[in-house]
Amino acid sequence: MQSVSSQFTARTSKAVRPISWKVLISWDKAYDAAVDFFTIGSSGIGGTDIIKGDGSVVQEWDKYAFNDYSDRVLSVEVNREGDPPVSPITLATATVVLDNHDDIFTPGNASSPLAGYLLSRRPIRINLGFGVETIPKFVGITTGKPVVDEKAKTVTLQCIDFLNAIMNIPLDEELMYVDYRTDEIVSALLQTGGLSISQFDLDYGGVIIPFAYFKKGSKIGDGLHDVVEAELGNLSMLEDGTSRFLNRASYANNVSVWNFDKDNVIEKKALGTSTVINVVEVFSKAREVQAKQKLWESSTEIVLAKSGNTEVFIDFKDEYGDLPVTTADDPDYVSSATTSLYATNETRDGTGNTYQASISLSSTSLFSTGMKLVFTNAAAVDVYLTRLEIWGTPAKVANDIYVRETDAASIGTKDAYEERPLSPPVTNDLIQDEVAATSLAKMVIADRAEDDDQQELIVKGVPQLQIGDVITYSDENVAGETYFVTRINDIINSSGYRQLLRVTKRTIHEYFAIAISSLGGSDELAP
Repeated sequence: MQSVSSQFTARTSKAVRPISWKVLISWDKAYDAAVDFFTIGSSGIGGTDIIKGDGSVVQEWDKYAFNDYSDRVLSVEVNREGDPPVSPITLATATVVLDNHDDIFTPGNASSPLAGYLLSRRPIRINLGFGVETIPKFVGITTGKPVVDEKAKTVTLQCIDFLNAIMNIPLDEELMYVDYRTDEIVSALLQTGGLSISQFDLDYGGVIIPFAYFKKGSKIGDGLHDVVEAELGNLSMLEDGTSRFLNRASYANNVSVWNFDKDNVIEKKALGTSTVINVVEVFSKAREVQAKQKLWESSTEIVLAKSGNTEVFIDFKDEYGDLPVTTADDPDYVSSATTSLYATNETRDGTGNTYQASISLSSTSLFSTGMKLVFTNAAAVDVYLTRLEIWGTPAKVANDIYVRETDAASIGTKDAYEERPLSPPVTNDLIQDEVAATSLAKMVIADRAEDDDQQELIVKGVPQLQIGDVITYSDENVAGETYFVTRINDIINSSGYRQLLRVTKRTIHEYFAIAISSLGGSDELAP
C-alpha cells in the first residue's frame, strides 16, 4: 500500500469524500535534466523542482515539462493487473477522456496551441485523491493520436505505463548470462531497455540461472517474463514510476492493510467455474554450460578461392535445435583432439600440396548459435579445406523437465469440475529443476482450484491500495476472509469514484532461509 498521510487515510474511509484528480501531459516532450526534488531555501516557488513523495529517486519521466489538464477531465480509468494466473509481470494501462469543445486536442487543427504535438508516445501522469491531496496512480505514455468524438466534443487518450513500453523493445543484439541471479538479469534487461540503476528497486534474487540466452530480435519483455517467472516473483512499475522486482519470499506477509464490508463494498461476485484451474503442466529445457568439447565438424570439403577471402558460416545445433555456445576456439593448422583445427590440400581427397603457408584465418565472429570464419588464400590456385573442427563450451540441455500437477478433490470428489487445465501450459526454459516447476504448478492450483478462490469486488475507491496487498472481506455470511489483490481498476466519472478489484485466496508458505530459519523448524525448503 502506498504511504499516505493520516488525513488521507481518514478521508478514504469517510462516507462523503471530496474526490480530486490530476492529469498532467507533456505534449511537446520538453525536457529539463536539471529537475530535482524541491528543497526549502534553494528551490523557487513555482519552479520546475518536484515535491518529494514516497520515492527517493527523480525518475527520467519526472523531468518532462507537464501541463495540467485536470479541469478538462470527463473520466479517468486506470487498470493494473498481472498475467493471470502466474502473474510474473504487472502492467498498467489508462484511458482518459477530455473535454475538447474548442478542438484544442484535435489533430490537424492548425489553430490549436498544441498543433504538431498531438502525436503518440506523449508522457502522461495521473494522480487520484481527496481534497488538495492526491497520490500517484499512473506514469506512462499515450499510444496513438487522440481519438476525437466530434459529436460529443471529446477526445480519448489510450495509455500504457513505461514498463509496458520497455517490454515491447526488441533486442538489437543477443544477450547471454552464465550463473547470474534472477535480480542481476532483471537489472541487465531493464538497463538494456534504457533505465538506469537508480530507476528501479530490486529484491535479492533467490535463484541462480546457470544459463540464460535471449535471441536478437526477441522482446525485452519476453526475457523479463521468463526470468521473473523462474524466480516465482513479480515485476511491476509502481504508481510513482519506480520499477519494482519482488522475489519469491515477498508474499510471505499476510497482514491485511484494508477491511472491506457492507459499508464500503458496492457489489461482490464470485467468478465461477470459468476461472477454475486444477491441472497445470510445466515444461522446461534448462541449459547449463558444459566443458569444452567438439561442437561442429565439416562434412564436405570447402573451397578457398585463390588470391582472396572465403567466408565460412557455421550453425551449432543438437537434438533440441539451435545450440547456444559461450566460447569457441579459433581453429589452428594442427591435428589435435582438444582444440579447433583445420587442414588444407590442393585436391579434394586430401592429397597433394597443403599450401599451409599461403592459408591464414583472417577473422572469427561468434554469434551464440553460430560462427563466421574468414580464411585468406594467398596462393594462385584454389585450395580445399579438407578438415575443419570447432571446439568450445556449449550450453546444453541439462534438465528436460516435465511436471503435471492436479487437484484430485477439485476434479472429482469435491467440486466435480472435471479437468480444467491451465492453457497454454507454462513453458519456460529458465525454470531449473522439477522442484521449482512443481512449486509453480502447485501455487497456481492452490489459488485457482475452487470456484470461490477468485472474487470480484466493486468498492468505494481506495487510491493507496496496490497489487499484492492483503485485504479482509466480511459480510453477513463470512467474517474476515483474507485475499490478495491481483487487479485494480480505478474508475472516475460522473458517477463518482469506484474500484473494481480482483482478489484471490492464497496459501502462504514460509520458505527456509539460511541464517534465518531453524533446522528442524516449520519452514519449508524453498524450490
